[in-house]
Amino acid sequence: MRQDVLTELYASKPDTKAQIGSASGYAIFSNANINLIFASFGGGRGVVHNNISGTDTYMRIGEVGVGLGAGVKDLRAIFVFHDNDALERFLNVGLSRCGC
Repeated sequence: MRQDVLTELYASKPDTKAQIGSASGYAIFSNANINLIFASFGGGRGVVHNNISGTDTYMRIGEVGVGLGAGVKDLRAIFVFHDNDALERFLNVGLSRCGC
């Protein structure tokens, strides 16, 4: 999944390769969401790569919501961490609480 997302990104925006390569690290997530009338459910997986140490941290994401709607959503997200503090904060507390 990581390589597919990066290949697609680099093909459409070649300058991002240098930006991601010079950053402290990056995260790539793939998430699928289903809305069924009054409830929504979603989940996915991702990897956080530390460019300094070369380590990968694998993560899962999940969400549940309430609201009117119907449909399916497939999302891929890339986060680029320009400093090590932001990367560590993301690894320790996640996105919803890190203020990234």
